[in-house]
Amino acid sequence: MVVGQSALCLAHVGATGHLPVALVVLCATLLALQSAATWRRIGRRTRIAHDNGVWTISPLPDGSARCGTLLRAKYRSSWLLVLVFQTEDGKRFSEEIWSGAVSAQVFSQLHFAALYGARPAIDS
Repeated sequence: MVVGQSALCLAHVGATGHLPVALVVLCATLLALQSAATWRRIGRRTRIAHDNGVWTISPLPDGSARCGTLLRAKYRSSWLLVLVFQTEDGKRFSEEIWSGAVSAQVFSQLHFAALYGARPAIDS
């Protein structure tokens, strides 16, 4: 939705003649590339497993997995969770979980866990 609004604003500014055509074309191209990269990233299915307080998230863009204890949510909405985890060696990392990347049940349980600190067992 943000991408669509940005494209609409860009088209409006370009149509009014306040920007050179080359700049409008360049901005539109960059917007299209960013949109494609975002859709490619959120289109991936994510596997999330929970065992004795430790969450495992896979696959990451490089094909690996991350494990950690859920500390809190940086951001929660009906379509995106940004969760903060802590690894066994004390390092913290954030992970974006898009609603389309996991099942509705897993997304709901992650919302609950982030909100209340609960540690439900999740099979995805």
